[in-house]
Amino acid sequence: MTTIEKALSILKNIPTIKIKYQSELGISWISKEDNTTGGFLSTDNGVVSIIVLDSVYSKLTLEKVVATYGYPSYVEPYDCRDGMCATMLVYPDLGMFMDVFIEDLGIGRHKVKIQPETEVGRISLIPTGLENYKKIPTFQDYGILMEWKGYGEYP
Repeated sequence: MTTIEKALSILKNIPTIKIKYQSELGISWISKEDNTTGGFLSTDNGVVSIIVLDSVYSKLTLEKVVATYGYPSYVEPYDCRDGMCATMLVYPDLGMFMDVFIEDLGIGRHKVKIQPETEVGRISLIPTGLENYKKIPTFQDYGILMEWKGYGEYP
């Protein structure tokens, strides 16, 4: 249970971080080293409720994440258009989900192929439990949450 004031204090004490935006609703930051990689956090009643870490420029692969945290429990392609699908890989017991952007094999039918070399765009941290993931407004309307069955095609 970290307050936004405590989170801001922590972030300000990290010498490689530059605060881009802060309000009572959240904080965003970037790396002073490359001015691109960063993250943001949002609050609920003054307490941090989600932390998002961008890895777009560091070429983090799913294989690297799996080596440390194991396989995700769920897969959810949630926004497919223009030949690509934004897809979440969900670790409810860790309070973590990852955003990957991969080819839409089903042309709008939410069919994707997940591979070890799939690049992770963002990692988000929330309170543990699948119910907390399902509360995030972005994912409530899709209903395509599938159990992880290994690398390969979904659905």
